Amino acid sequence: MNATIKVKDGSIITVKNLRVIKRISTNNSSITEENNFENFILYNSPYIFVGSNIASIDGNNIEYVFFYQN
Repeated sequence: MNATIKVKDGSIITVKNLRVIKRISTNNSSITEENNFENFILYNSPYIFVGSNIASIDGNNIEYVFFYQN
């Protein structure tokens, strides 16, 4: 699975071979891991997308995330 992340500033980030998305809670700094991308919900929290490369971005700056197979 790959992910294309459209950032509100117009840039695009691609994460190949996405394995997990980590969301850091702004309330208590706990980390939630999501690997079922069909259930992905975008919150106003920091995210770390982990695959062949790693992207870290705040949810407030994400316009959308598009998931696709190779």
